[in-house]
Amino acid sequence: MSTNVIGRILTKKENKTYDTIIQKASEGEKRQFWFRASDETPDRYGDVIRAKGWDTKNFFKGGPGPLLFNHHSDEIVGRIVKTEIRGKEFWALAEFPEKGVNEKADQVFWMLENGFLKSFSVGFMPLEYKEIWEKDNFIGYEFTKQELLEISVVTIPANPNAHKDFGGEAMNEIIKKMSEQMFKLFEKVEEQEQKIKELEAKIETKSAEKDEEQETMTDEEKKLLEKLEELEKKLGNIGGKENE
Repeated sequence: MSTNVIGRILTKKENKTYDTIIQKASEGEKRQFWFRASDETPDRYGDVIRAKGWDTKNFFKGGPGPLLFNHHSDEIVGRIVKTEIRGKEFWALAEFPEKGVNEKADQVFWMLENGFLKSFSVGFMPLEYKEIWEKDNFIGYEFTKQELLEISVVTIPANPNAHKDFGGEAMNEIIKKMSEQMFKLFEKVEEQEQKIKELEAKIETKSAEKDEEQETMTDEEKKLLEKLEELEKKLGNIGGKENE
């Protein structure tokens, strides 16, 4: 039996990723939904995060906190409006911008809504924690108080068994490539939609020009008809004089 008497060295910032449950907040115009950000299930490192230990004061200090994509601080796809504790689970309410405002946000929202993405990651600073030991084996850490630093939508699932059952890092790489291909596909679709809009605009312009031409021709026909009527009157007058 192997023995670990040192444990794992903690960093100033820890990231924990979870396959989540998503619930629509309402049927209104705002693109909001609740999702489970973390629970007390041991992760693949053996760590446990106690739900009641979340400190979100600094996260919401300036208002709603940012929702990132894959932990990239320059890719803000939405915002976290509020959080709440539900038993042993830590939940967050995410809000995405209106459609068309942020291209990446539209892509991420669509992929979440349709099940292509389903994992969120919480970044936090450990404040209070203790080691978990089973006899002489170090299992992990139990975090009893932690400061929320950021929340991200991520492409890699974090279920402790997912890496093992689906091929570990190789599967993660496949999922990453699939996500990249999906985003490229979105870009192509948007390009095609733009081309269609430009084509429709050209068709409308030509149709308007054609209508103008038809209106012009109709005016000419009216003038010609008026001339013919005047000519008929003149001929009628001439015929009447001859009969006299």
